[in-house]
Amino acid sequence: MKNFPHIIDNRRRVLLDTLIEVSKEHDEISIATGYWDLKGTEALLPYLQQYKKIRLLIGRELLIPRHQLNEIEADFPDRDIFEDLQALKPDIKLKDTISNLKTLIDSKVLEVKVFKKTFLHAKCYIFGNFKSTNAVGFIGSSNFTLNGLTHNFELNASEDDTRVVLYSPQSEEQENGHLSWFEEAWNDDKCIDWTGQFIELVDTSVHGEKLFSPYEMYIKTLDLMYSHLLTEDQDITPLTSRKLHAFQDRSVKQITWRLKKNGVAMLADSVGLGKTITAISVMKQYDRRRIVVIAPASLIEQWKTEIISENLLGITVVSLQNKAEIEKEMERDHLMPISLFVIDESHNLRTHGSQRFEQISNWLNNNEDADVLLLTATPVNNSIDDLTNQILLGTRGEQDLLKVNVRNSEGVVKSRSFYDALSDIKRRISLNRQEGNDMKPIYEEARQVIDPILREFVIRNTRQSIKAELVGTVLK
Repeated sequence: MKNFPHIIDNRRRVLLDTLIEVSKEHDEISIATGYWDLKGTEALLPYLQQYKKIRLLIGRELLIPRHQLNEIEADFPDRDIFEDLQALKPDIKLKDTISNLKTLIDSKVLEVKVFKKTFLHAKCYIFGNFKSTNAVGFIGSSNFTLNGLTHNFELNASEDDTRVVLYSPQSEEQENGHLSWFEEAWNDDKCIDWTGQFIELVDTSVHGEKLFSPYEMYIKTLDLMYSHLLTEDQDITPLTSRKLHAFQDRSVKQITWRLKKNGVAMLADSVGLGKTITAISVMKQYDRRRIVVIAPASLIEQWKTEIISENLLGITVVSLQNKAEIEKEMERDHLMPISLFVIDESHNLRTHGSQRFEQISNWLNNNEDADVLLLTATPVNNSIDDLTNQILLGTRGEQDLLKVNVRNSEGVVKSRSFYDALSDIKRRISLNRQEGNDMKPIYEEARQVIDPILREFVIRNTRQSIKAELVGTVLK
């Protein structure tokens, strides 16, 4: 490998990129990690599909504050990994990753073991076997997780001297080479085979392929339909510079829930109801993570003033009109990913095709795990397409999030793409107008199509709707 890096910290050199490059020259890898997640596997696994052997050794780091223990918990790592899997947003790519893992296990390529003897802090990625002429080893701090491979500030050392990587000590005084250290851990009596439990765990998660029982399907349906009635009443970190009005406090909880569920939400309060302050409170929930506010040039100073008054850190405000400033900020993405985009006056991005739209769209696509909060007092300027185009910008064009249940002419309810259902409604509205028919039935159908999207993504307050709450108060 040209320009082989010897120190990899995910700043100057990213470990994932280096592993991918080295993987091209090998067909075996042995990995030890203090923790594992599916997203890290999703990133590396495509480059190991043709491998003959993949060994994954999962240990237990002594994590605080979960426990203060002197020995491994009996349920480790099952509970921790399963809870993490359940917390991930469902994604077709993750399902594909699980399917690929099952294929590799079925073909005896992938083996998984758990080290139960003691806490295992070690992390290593070793390419090759004892017969290799080009074995490479990486040891350091990076767990086999997406953050460990790409984002965290780590310290890993690499070794491309095959003699060192493959060295086997002949006495107790001699040191292990990379692979002989791994073999000792892998073959330890307290290192148990976990391949079956591993695939059972991922397959029964929300990303797997195991079917729910009828009762579980019923409970899951109720949870999906009504869980927000409970989770919207969550505790939030309050602002220190002011107290929110009751409707703003509700909006923060509703937005936070929608961002957690869908990764995108729109606050469409009327002019003068303090959308900026509400958004600042949402940003407070992302404390110490990178946040980018994209706003019209005329609102930049207002945003900076409000952010300073709340003493929030890690927030950058850029002008929607300043292409060069946006490009400069985009260059920081490889150092620290963005956790939240806040797009003020998002109706300025309601039309596809403009250079401004394409630049922001590309930026969002480069930060696929970032949530997106859209702010606008006029979500619809000319047609309902204005609203859905803004939401699609936040979902990176993922139309599966915009599904609606529509009753057809035979009375059967079917799930359809919102765009398909909306196009059909608009066509029929036009036809009914031309024929002079009663418009009430078709308007009711249109409401049934549009309302679910509004409930799922949009929070809107008007002065009329909160009139009683504003008696004797002044909005700032």
